Amino acid sequence: MALLRAEREECRDSLEKCRDSAEVARLQGQTATLAGLIEKFDQAREVVHKRFIQ
Repeated sequence: MALLRAEREECRDSLEKCRDSAEVARLQGQTATLAGLIEKFDQAREVVHKRFIQ
């Protein structure tokens, strides 16, 4: 999870500096994909926690 979050932050930082529209589109897609993965992992962690830990 930490690696995904770090990668997302790196993409966001790159977006702030980027001037090429094709690269901006690629970075936006990558950032959105990473955000989706992080959300899914968080949801899965909640399910596991509720099912096995509580």
